[in-house]
Amino acid sequence: MLVGNSIRFFIINEYPFWILIVSLIIGAILLFILSGMLIQLIKRKKIRNTPDSSVFSILFGVFRVITKNKPKHIIDDEITEEGPYIILSNHPSFYDVYYMTKAVYPIRPSFIMNRYYFKNGIMKWIFNRMGVIPKKLFSPDLETIKKTITQIKLGYSIFMCPEGRLGIDGTNYNVSIETAKYIKQNKLPVMLFRIEGAYLAKPKWRRKQIKSKVRTTLTRFVKKEDVLNLSVEEISNIINESISYNDFDYAKENNIKYKYKKKAEGLENILYYCPKCKKEHTLSTKGNDIWCKECGFKLHINENYWFDDNELGIKNIHHWYEIIKEYEKNNIQNPISLSCSVIVKKFNFSDKNLNEEGEGICYLDNNKFVFKGNLKVGSFTHEMKSLSALAFSSGEEFECYYNNELYYFYPEDNAKQCTKWALIVDEMNKDGNNDE
Repeated sequence: MLVGNSIRFFIINEYPFWILIVSLIIGAILLFILSGMLIQLIKRKKIRNTPDSSVFSILFGVFRVITKNKPKHIIDDEITEEGPYIILSNHPSFYDVYYMTKAVYPIRPSFIMNRYYFKNGIMKWIFNRMGVIPKKLFSPDLETIKKTITQIKLGYSIFMCPEGRLGIDGTNYNVSIETAKYIKQNKLPVMLFRIEGAYLAKPKWRRKQIKSKVRTTLTRFVKKEDVLNLSVEEISNIINESISYNDFDYAKENNIKYKYKKKAEGLENILYYCPKCKKEHTLSTKGNDIWCKECGFKLHINENYWFDDNELGIKNIHHWYEIIKEYEKNNIQNPISLSCSVIVKKFNFSDKNLNEEGEGICYLDNNKFVFKGNLKVGSFTHEMKSLSALAFSSGEEFECYYNNELYYFYPEDNAKQCTKWALIVDEMNKDGNNDE
């Protein structure tokens, strides 16, 4: 009846016939989706807020249609031990959750994700329905532990990226030993994956995603018996070895070509130190080139995302970033003193009405991180032993938690310095065993 009325309406109003066809197709798709949701709500109420929910199915089903990819599981046939499992991978890109969903299909794990994404009401509803578990970055979170236990008891595997943040130079961060302790406590078998190619497709410092061959590999399976018998240190070593990657080697060895004409743009936000003139924040980029405005040192990125031959022999972004690490490692052998004026945003997850914005000054020395705020946003001090890392967005802000509140600091002058602050904290913590 509805279809007949629609046809008569189009004939009477002399609308183009193709509009009718498209409208009917769209209507059928929407009806199919709504019917699926209704069936799930009626028949499967017991699996709300788990990875078996209809929201999970619909969201990833739509994503598969958009990307024209069907999930193909790559779990080794020799894995006969039943789950649930703890699933870990490196974290090269924002889309790693999707890559891993394809990799472990038909297993539907419960994902541990940055609590920040739950501050939006719609996203919070979606993630809660999917059984996603919120986690404060580099800060204890009791809710994470409780929800993890609940999902495991229901029989669901747990997935997380133990680095806790996106890779910056195409290689992995060292994983805190706390991850190994978490595995020992849960006494579950472990799947370890390596994602390659995703960083060069969309690194955190570049705005645009480009087409790239992404490979996901199961690198190690640790049986429950081995989890029980191995020491925490041995498990930690296995994790770090199994998720290690180098996207530049991957691109070169597989001769992957990147035709994108702006491969360098955004690099000035992370490669802030010129290895030739030894000056900071003097780099500029355009197209596939990066150069120093102070001394003229210039590099060109080729189709494999390596630098062309140059006078300093710098091979790629990772190689340059290692030079910067060594530079900062030498600097922190002496007293350091950083400061910058910032705009601050404070998020309180227990009471949204307490979210505030203000101004202040951030300080960093060898022993502590200090924020001195105005009357609206109060001051606080993080001793270095309690600050395992400063997460950051390149060229925008750096961030940390304090007393259950998340602070975002936006430098008022030279936002490129965010990488420097984060890197110095990393280098100071390398020998301090500060765990998240």
